[in-house]
Amino acid sequence: MMGQERSEEKSEERSEYVSLSPMREAVPAPPEYERVCVFGTGDMGRSLGLRLLQAGYGVVFGSRRPHSSSILPHGAQVLGHAAAAQSARLIFIAVQREHYDFLVPLANQLKGKVLVDLSNNLRKNQYPEANAEYLQILVPGAEVVKGFNTLSAWALQNGPSDANSQLHTPSVEAKQVVMAVATKLGFIALDRGSRSAARELEDFPLQLFPQWRLPLGIAIGLSAAFFFYLLI
Repeated sequence: MMGQERSEEKSEERSEYVSLSPMREAVPAPPEYERVCVFGTGDMGRSLGLRLLQAGYGVVFGSRRPHSSSILPHGAQVLGHAAAAQSARLIFIAVQREHYDFLVPLANQLKGKVLVDLSNNLRKNQYPEANAEYLQILVPGAEVVKGFNTLSAWALQNGPSDANSQLHTPSVEAKQVVMAVATKLGFIALDRGSRSAARELEDFPLQLFPQWRLPLGIAIGLSAAFFFYLLI
């Protein structure tokens, strides 16, 4: 009986693992909520993927050429866009707006997914609507969240900072999912709530020293006053 119980316990333990290949040791399969997907293999996508891996997430990159992506973080999986979209509920869109078209054929795979839009623009009012709003139009079955776009690739690679994850989706659950990831990565997520906040958030990186305006104004005023005092 003891031998039978031990064999049953071992079989239950083995059921929690999956084998990646016959030549490799079995590893635990990450739950769906611990597996995230990243669309985009540029500096931002790679930096975000590395940070997610360091935080313990299973990372799947979606790529047009999954077999030629050799510069991605070690430990990440690379699949085609459709397969990558099906592998996780949370998907980071680390591509610019002009490249969103590849998402349209993936509408079925993206239905019910949470898409985090990381894009920014080169200038204010570049498009009639915010990038996140445009993404929601292209993929109406998904829940689009604006966030992480105020971070740089450098900031993602070099320790905690502030992440203004202002969210503009009506789903509270989608916001909580993204904010939980930001917190686990060591950032501070700020929920701005309304859909109209997306454009403001996209314009934020275009501002020069947005939090330094008052100190700079005081410094310039004092410098000018001191200069004219010496001149007089």
